[in-house]
Amino acid sequence: MLRPRKVMASARNTRLSPSSPHSAKSPMRPNPSADGRRKSMIISITEMMRKIGASLFRSKHEPDREAQFQPSPMFKWPKRQVAPYLPTESTVGKTSIVTGANSGIGLAVATKLAKMGGGVVLVCRDQSRGEAALESIRKATGNENVELMVADLASLQSVRKLASDFLATREHLELLVNNAGVIIGERTTTVDGLETTFVVNYLSHFLLTNLLLDLMRRSAPSRIVNVTSDANFSGRMDFDDLQEVRRYRASRSYAQSKLAQVLFTHELAKRLAGTGVTVNSVHPGAVRTHWGDEGGLFGIGVRIARPFMASPEKGARTPLYVATSPEVEGISGKYFSNMKETQSSGESYDEAEAKRLWDVSLKLTGLE
Repeated sequence: MLRPRKVMASARNTRLSPSSPHSAKSPMRPNPSADGRRKSMIISITEMMRKIGASLFRSKHEPDREAQFQPSPMFKWPKRQVAPYLPTESTVGKTSIVTGANSGIGLAVATKLAKMGGGVVLVCRDQSRGEAALESIRKATGNENVELMVADLASLQSVRKLASDFLATREHLELLVNNAGVIIGERTTTVDGLETTFVVNYLSHFLLTNLLLDLMRRSAPSRIVNVTSDANFSGRMDFDDLQEVRRYRASRSYAQSKLAQVLFTHELAKRLAGTGVTVNSVHPGAVRTHWGDEGGLFGIGVRIARPFMASPEKGARTPLYVATSPEVEGISGKYFSNMKETQSSGESYDEAEAKRLWDVSLKLTGLE
């Protein structure tokens, strides 16, 4: 019975051999460019799922300040009961800005800040969605000192107008939460001709923060919170192709933008030393948001993983902790995950790279 199998296997290998004349004439031969695009998309989805899985594993197994383990039978993993972080400090008389505040983590953070009594400015791209978020926050908190400012973070001109309008009507700013972010399956460019993920996730916040810094210095003590991701561990700054012109992959672009946020945090902290303004970056975990809604194979991968992600309210715990907790008073240039200070990627501590990114960002935003 073994002989026929060997013959069949040999014949099968012959048919599939690249040197076979049959394979060379096959009408079903795949298009090289299409095959390359499919392979690139599959790699992107695979990397994304790996990162989400790693984040979920950390969230499940790392110690949690509010996890309570009850006695349980042998061989059964004890159930965790995790309560959302509830800020107790009052923010009455203080002003906060939250970007990307119409949904997800941004909406959850803005709602909790409004419950603390202070003024909250929601920065949203879409007028109607922003108004819906504004109404829901006011209704949930009873705080009428919540306002909406519409700005497209994919446009540097729009960011400048946002900062100008805010500075013209406000005398102080104690908290800036740079939260807005995207991940896009196909490469797109902004009105400024720059790669969209890099601009929305990092460069627009670099510009907005710098435009508001003088006011934050006058309002000290004040805090800046950059909502980043553990994707910074797989990020690499490619200064020779920062806009991903030669090769674009969604997960690679996203990871680079998140690494840029952490590098920015470390460099800015050095420049703000002694001013009373602190800046830290946070990893909120893998959270169910509209992340990946742009469609395509990449979006499908995100939607498959979404049921296993944390709620926006849970994702808001660490940003709120770093933004409001007395335990973080005076701490700057650090990276937080699960409401604890921890280490970011090794590359994020490269001072020369952080300085180079700062200089490049000054040129791209016209701040130099």
